[in-house]
Amino acid sequence: MPNENDLNNLNLEQQAQEQNTQIENKDDNVGGFDEVAFEQGLRKDEAKLSILQEEYNNVSDKLHDEFENALEQNPKALFSDEELEILASDSNIASKNRMLRDRFEKFRDDKLNSKKEEISKFEELLQGKKSEFEIASQSNKFAKENPDVDMEDFAEFIQEDLTTRQKKELRETSKTKYDFLVGAYDIYKKAKGKEEQKEELPPDLNQLNGANGTSNFNADKERQEYLKSIGIGRE
Repeated sequence: MPNENDLNNLNLEQQAQEQNTQIENKDDNVGGFDEVAFEQGLRKDEAKLSILQEEYNNVSDKLHDEFENALEQNPKALFSDEELEILASDSNIASKNRMLRDRFEKFRDDKLNSKKEEISKFEELLQGKKSEFEIASQSNKFAKENPDVDMEDFAEFIQEDLTTRQKKELRETSKTKYDFLVGAYDIYKKAKGKEEQKEELPPDLNQLNGANGTSNFNADKERQEYLKSIGIGRE
């Protein structure tokens, strides 16, 4: 028969899978991020965390019964053969009580620590989902407000073209991920504007030559004219 811990234990991988199934591609969400469904999943996880915490607060009331049940059904899981012989003998009652008390305290601590670890892992998972939701929702907001932006190109620009100093300044001056993206977008637009200006320049200076593609400038002739003007050249 499964114990209460087994029944109440939450499979973290299963929780993650359930969360992923709530992310669907809808027309009003950019990149397939369903903000409403994701947030509903977070509310469910918060409720489950509250249940775990409540169970932890109430578990100590049931530990005496659990210990007695374990001692009755599987005493070797709690005591060694030598210890069981002592408990079954007519030895000092105080010594037996001390042995039982010490083993119960160990049993209690193991149970409580196990529940603490379970809660801690679930809290960590939930916090990670909240951070993921915050980043995704802020990015989704930015993308919807700037529908003409190539988000893949923009993301690549942030990753590869922004300097470490620029990223640091943006993080320090931005309260949210959205503010960071807005600041990065200003830099992105300026950089793209310069690239477009470069693309509009003529490919070479040949266009400054005559229509036949040859230059009207004669370096040798100009040199002779200059020498004549200072009295050195030949008439």
